[in-house]
Amino acid sequence: MIPIWHLRAPMLNEAEVRALLTDPMTDWFYLGQVSDGFIDSFIGLLDARPQFRNLSRAARRRLMQSLVEALQNIRNYTPENLTGFPEAVVLMQRLGETDWMLRCGNVMLSENVDELQKRLHVLSDSDSEQLKSLYMNQMSLTLNDSNRKSAGLGLIEMARSSSAPIKYKFVPLNQQYTFFAVELQISLA
Repeated sequence: MIPIWHLRAPMLNEAEVRALLTDPMTDWFYLGQVSDGFIDSFIGLLDARPQFRNLSRAARRRLMQSLVEALQNIRNYTPENLTGFPEAVVLMQRLGETDWMLRCGNVMLSENVDELQKRLHVLSDSDSEQLKSLYMNQMSLTLNDSNRKSAGLGLIEMARSSSAPIKYKFVPLNQQYTFFAVELQISLA
């Protein structure tokens, strides 16, 4: 298995894609555009899988919530009209009986990297009580600002559902675009 974090470039070559697809622990792999229709289709696909349906309701909710937040972040923050770059990559693997790993990546505007890096640093250094406080503060801000594009809760929700600190990486593509990759480990035990 080739970890996204060790690739020198965000584009996977044919051998790396083949390795991911033939790895028995790879539950799902996608490379392309993320839209509302894609998110809905993926939720339906995951929900229909027997190994997912055999999980407890709380475990299914936790895994699904992490996935939906990650996909919505990709949809909301990938620049429109990209040419020459894949918009997103999503990989979900089962690490054990109750442990899952979700890796996602998308192209973003390079001018937004510093701000996102600061937010991720705070989130990865926060414990569950601090994350709960950050969530409540962000929720309060959202309720008081009706002009917001999004609630800004996605990364906080992802950090709250992860059983380990969020891992992330930024790979500059050119002056305008950077590829952002994030990894969540989710324990359902």
